[in-house]
Amino acid sequence: MNDRQRSLLLGERNGHGDHLDGLLRRFFRSEMPKNWPAPPRVTDAPRPRTQARPTPWYRQSCRLALAAAVAFFLVGYLALASLFPSGERRNPVSIRPEIGFKEKP
Repeated sequence: MNDRQRSLLLGERNGHGDHLDGLLRRFFRSEMPKNWPAPPRVTDAPRPRTQARPTPWYRQSCRLALAAAVAFFLVGYLALASLFPSGERRNPVSIRPEIGFKEKP
């Protein structure tokens, strides 16, 4: 296959391709190896067996401290909330008389 046929196959106009493009293509293809080397094989190293260890004491104490703090905050919230009025009044007493209300003599 000559350069003219190659340029027609590559879709260049009028068979006149860019010679620089062809030169670069040939150069880089000549620099590439024909057969690529096989990739290196990575062997997995055997992992040492680990035995199940009990949870350290400091992790258990941290969890216990967290649970105690949550319980303390919950009890404190409920105690503080009981001190405030609920917003419902049984006998609404007005200090000022209602608008438009006249006392009878």
